[in-house]
Amino acid sequence: MAKKELIDPSGFTRGSLDYWAAHKGELGNIQKARCGGQGGKILEIEGTEGVMRLTGCTCGYGGEGPQGTAEVLKDIGVSHQDAVELMQLEAFQVLVQCCRD
Repeated sequence: MAKKELIDPSGFTRGSLDYWAAHKGELGNIQKARCGGQGGKILEIEGTEGVMRLTGCTCGYGGEGPQGTAEVLKDIGVSHQDAVELMQLEAFQVLVQCCRD
């Protein structure tokens, strides 16, 4: 069975964070987060049940979009220091073990 695909339609950071808060439970156990590379500079969160693309959460600089990325990363168990470092990279992928209720 194919995983559910959730795409935040907002294109801005606050909208992406609201979308994350409303729909993160639909992803199942979180396994991976990535940004940059072939998928573009938007944050993608992959879980056992689905994949979410947050169009307003980005990476590669220190602005509002990457700050949103850091917020989501911390929510899935990435340390504050690691989240701040990752958001500034042009591309990253991080494996996590995070459960949703």
